[in-house]
Amino acid sequence: MSWFKIATNPNNPLDMSKEQIDRLSYEEFQEAEQSIHKLYADVYWRQQNKTTLPADKGLYEKIMEVREWLHYKNLNYEKERSVLKQQASEAIQSGESWRVPKKWFMDYHRTGSISSNAYQKYSDREGIAWLGGKDKNPVLHSKKIIDGKEIEFRQSGEKSEYVKTNDQDEIVRDSNGMAIYMSDEEVLEQGLNLYETSMVAYDEQGPIGWVSNEFGAPGVWVIDEYQKKGIGTYLLSEWMKKRKPSQKIGQMTQQGYNMTLAYHRQLIQKARREGKSIPPEVLQSYPELNGK
Repeated sequence: MSWFKIATNPNNPLDMSKEQIDRLSYEEFQEAEQSIHKLYADVYWRQQNKTTLPADKGLYEKIMEVREWLHYKNLNYEKERSVLKQQASEAIQSGESWRVPKKWFMDYHRTGSISSNAYQKYSDREGIAWLGGKDKNPVLHSKKIIDGKEIEFRQSGEKSEYVKTNDQDEIVRDSNGMAIYMSDEEVLEQGLNLYETSMVAYDEQGPIGWVSNEFGAPGVWVIDEYQKKGIGTYLLSEWMKKRKPSQKIGQMTQQGYNMTLAYHRQLIQKARREGKSIPPEVLQSYPELNGK
């Protein structure tokens, strides 16, 4: 695209004043930045290949001027984002995730991405048969009716053990050099769980999904047959209830990302039922919740 065609675009950043650039929304700013980078690359390429156009000199000077404006605009956005990120973290860690817009909730909880086919082996009944029958998880946590079928959520009931450490994070040992375990009172004082928090979902044929502690973060799996029925979101929600509000959900597949959004929506809906006032910017990030 030539400079003359670009100049006829009313949204072209080269036609904007510094004041107009200062008023750009973040999305508009990103578009403007991409446009300027493309223009700069085109002019630079022509200079390197000695195919410059008559208008390139003035165009190059204007591009550099607008790049400088955008640079300062970006610095302001970085400051704003830093403040918003901190505010979101404080709200989440205080147990008020319902006050946090979608973007900042996900920025806090998602620590990385995982390929969607990474857990393909758990997509059917055969792949999770190792979870065993209900006798392996004898404690009934709850029941739900899903598509007319009764789904039971069960746990092992096994007691968790935690090694005691000192202020230097070193293992405390007895006179024989054996590690000393924390008492029940010490476990509860530190906000830890006395019992195993893994949970398995069963239908009448066997296990269909589960949640467990995966290196300090929740790992949730549901077979394909029961995807998009709320089972994964429920497993995640129940697991998170046993953790401190600061607990992060961790790395996510695309399915995990969608499940985490559903979990956030649940937190917002719960807060609304409790009579809490949901900030407008939160509802804007979930327009489907407006009026509900």
